[in-house]
Amino acid sequence: NTDVYGVENSMNSTTLPVNVYVYPDAIHHYSLSGDGIMTAGQTNIVTVAARDQYENQVTNYSGAKNLLFSGANTSPGGNIPTIETVAFGSNTPVAFTGGVFSGNMLLYKVETAEIVVTNNGESIGGGPLSVSVGAAPCSIVEWVNQPPVTVGVNQALSPVPSVRLTDAYKNPETGSPDVTFRASKTGCFSPVTRTADAGGAAVLDSFQFPYARVMKLQATALAGVNPNSPYSDLVMV
Repeated sequence: NTDVYGVENSMNSTTLPVNVYVYPDAIHHYSLSGDGIMTAGQTNIVTVAARDQYENQVTNYSGAKNLLFSGANTSPGGNIPTIETVAFGSNTPVAFTGGVFSGNMLLYKVETAEIVVTNNGESIGGGPLSVSVGAAPCSIVEWVNQPPVTVGVNQALSPVPSVRLTDAYKNPETGSPDVTFRASKTGCFSPVTRTADAGGAAVLDSFQFPYARVMKLQATALAGVNPNSPYSDLVMV
């Protein structure tokens, strides 16, 4: 409310405040708010507010609603974005109180997501909320190219062994960390370090086995939780 002052047309008039209550107009759209930067897999609390055409919050907008969220994509590992555990693209039952709903949003793909909300039943919507999603800590090292099954001493490896570094949702590790390749037992070769590229790939290039041995290989990323790869297939040198 606000105070409005009126003056009577009289020499004895006095100025008196009058309380005027201004109510919001009918709902026109939703507004979306939340963190603009987040890590994949972490919770982002998103608030949907009912607004009139003048951006006032419509406080008498309450009760059960069905909302549909969109604008974020599935991660390379198949993790689907959700709001209140309901997948994006599906009707999400929510409850507004005083014109507001807040819920937990989980995004998994590294991207800049443009989140939009729609209420098809009432033909209203809102957004976008721009959210930059960064990778979670590196936690997976997987073989892309296994080492050759047989190879001679001091011979070039074909195929050249390589691994890929990702987070738990298979987003690539982009920090270019070092990766150490080692044998499954001692006396085969000294550990060799290579640097991963910006796409998370590390290649054991320019390397030859110095001794005739039978072994497996393993790679360890010096990033995140320092994950190890599974052991490779058996190599006979």
